[in-house]
Parts: sequence; structure tokens; C-alpha cells
Amino acid sequence: MKKTLVALAALAATGAFAQATVSGSYGFGWKQTRSAAGADQAGMGVDTAIIKLSASEDLGGGTKVTVNMGVDGVTRGSTSIEGADSNINIATANMGTFDFSLAESADFITRSTGNAGGPSQDGRFFAAQAGSEADAFAWSIPLSSSLTFMYDFGEADKALGTGSAGAASVTVQRQHQVRVNYASGALSASLRYAVRDAQIAGDEASVKDRIRAAAKYDMGSVAVGAAYERRNFVYGNYRNDYGVSLGLPMGALTLGGNWVARTTDGSATTASNGTRTGYGLSASYALSKRTSLNANYYNYKAALADTDNSTEFNTVIMHNF
Repeated sequence: MKKTLVALAALAATGAFAQATVSGSYGFGWKQTRSAAGADQAGMGVDTAIIKLSASEDLGGGTKVTVNMGVDGVTRGSTSIEGADSNINIATANMGTFDFSLAESADFITRSTGNAGGPSQDGRFFAAQAGSEADAFAWSIPLSSSLTFMYDFGEADKALGTGSAGAASVTVQRQHQVRVNYASGALSASLRYAVRDAQIAGDEASVKDRIRAAAKYDMGSVAVGAAYERRNFVYGNYRNDYGVSLGLPMGALTLGGNWVARTTDGSATTASNGTRTGYGLSASYALSKRTSLNANYYNYKAALADTDNSTEFNTVIMHNF
């Protein structure tokens, strides 16, 4: 870590960052959890420690290039510093926007267009997205002042030239997706359809295709949102995810909440079919434009076999720079 920070300092001293913007986030807090089995765990520590660099260049003729990159785990308690999300974006005057990225997926149900409030269920009700990074290409073009069309392609093999060949024996699936986004006034919405290659015949975990839809209506004093995802698998089984959320801004204080559910059916194993639910509550108090106090509570059924719910409470002081 010291060698990495020394290298960054050396680049800054030579003026290599002269055209770059430096930003980031740091958060420290306390977390207490209880599993469905009744196991308790609690402690304090660093929640977030990220440094981001951004640079842009005007190429003329209405074309602009923007690059974003960063490092995560910039804390003494981390065993290593690793790359954060990165991308290069080319915005043109008449041909749309082209984006090339390596980024971690976000939880769609509670962190997409339909997110009106409440804490992210990433790593709680839904599986953690950490490690779900994918190389991706996206092209978007406005259809009107409120409608945008986008096509994107992604692969989970995260190195130049190592993308899956698409053979049935390869379990890493590539994805083609089209989406239409709408934004006008208080209403925003997104509709998406994706298909996967390298499908394994008769496999319950091999994804065939996926449909996503989300919408949010922000009235200023209150915001409401909803999101839905259906994932169809090659075997014939499927998974439906649902979420609704609410946000209540009240000056420096913002309250939020969400309710989530997952239904699985069609599996050959009866125990794999069923429905589980959960909810989350959040409160954030802005001490300034960049510093806030945050508290989140989670209550959810982590697995279909669980007889009791898992819970978590955390509180974090966060500063963005």
C-alpha cells in the first residue's frame, strides 16, 4: 500500500494530475448483526475508503472524452489496495455516447431507477455484488428529449482477450442487453431485456434471459419507487425479484425504507421453490454538503430454509470530497 501511495504522490508532483479531478469517500462506523441461527456479531471499522480520479478532453466538433478510475481499500486495516470502477466515455454530437468500462454490478432492485429511498440490500437480502465486476461496452442515443435507447454487452472474464468463447462447456456467460430509459419531470423509468450465451442444457443455474423494469416518481416532499426482475433459466425454472421504496426528505434529515421479495419456482428440488421477504429502513442527516451521519436497519429472510430472520443495524459517518 505504501508503494502505491508513494507512486501516486510522485505522479502528482510531476504534474501528471494537472488535468484530473480528485474525489473520493471515507466512512467509519459501527455494525451489529444477528443471523437466523441467533449468532450475534458487532464491531466498528472503516466502511468506505475510495479515491477517484477523473479527466476529460474536448476533441472538438461536439465530441468529448471522459475517463474515470480509482482505488478502493485505502485504509490501514486493508490487506491490499485494489482497483475501483473505471471507464472511458466518448460523447458525440450526433452519434450518441460510447462507454467502455470495468465496473461492479449494482443491486438492481434497491439501487436502480426505481430506488426512491431506503438502504441497499446488496449483501443482505440479495447476494453481495462484490466480485461481480464485468468488462462492458455500451452505446446510448437519445430518441427524444425524454427517451434514450441503449445497447450494452458485458463479459465477466475481466482481462483483455480472455472473453468466453461461448462454448456450452464454459460456465461464464456473456450478456447482450437493450434498454429504454425515460425521464421527464418527476417521473423516471427503465425497461430492459437481456439474453445470455454459453447456455448449459438442462442446467438450473444457467441463465437464458432476463427482464427488468423500474420506475420512480419524485414529488419533492416524498418519492416512491418500484422495481421488478424476472430471470429465466435453461432448465425451465425462474426467479422473480420485487421491490418498492419510499423516500422522505425533510431538510437536512432524509428518511427512507424499502420492502423486497424473491420468488423461485420450477426447480426440480422442492426446497428450492418458495418466497422470502425482507425490509430496510434508513436515516441520513446532512451535517454539510459533504459530511453526513447515516443509520440503517435490515430485517430479512436470508434463505428459504431459515426459520427466523436475519437482522443488521449500522451507523456510519461519511465524508465525500
